[in-house]
Amino acid sequence: MLRRTPHRTPLKRVSQGSLFALSRSGNNPDAPHGLGFIEPVMAELIDEVETLQANVEGLRNLSNSLKTFNGSFASWLYVMDMNALTVDWPQAPTDASFRLAKRRREFMMDSDERGIKLIEIIRPPDLNQARVNKCLIALVNRKIVQKENSTGTVLYHWTRLS
Repeated sequence: MLRRTPHRTPLKRVSQGSLFALSRSGNNPDAPHGLGFIEPVMAELIDEVETLQANVEGLRNLSNSLKTFNGSFASWLYVMDMNALTVDWPQAPTDASFRLAKRRREFMMDSDERGIKLIEIIRPPDLNQARVNKCLIALVNRKIVQKENSTGTVLYHWTRLS
């Protein structure tokens, strides 16, 4: 069964009698006379309040920066939305699209109208054996290639490309 503790206010106001009794307490005979025992505590409190004020100021600056960014980003999104609404996007290829496709096709054909092989235009990378092994292990783990060694020689077969 849960026991409920009575509600206690953490910032309870201390009466003058309590402070006087605390300053005259026999429990701490080395305590400064009168209210002098409060001085070190108040100095520490002032330091902590100054730190809190600096942190709150930092949060205020961060908030102002975020407000500025949000306003700028919202403006940019609005411009992009207006651009999408006002630009007439063609639904069919234009003459420029056909010219670009023709240039690309001519670039990829040799003089005999054959397509250029990738090996002719791309140089394979220089890989050391350790790097090749890591790549093969990754391909096998992702089931992109299948490892077979039934003939005594290890062969790798493509199973799928995605």
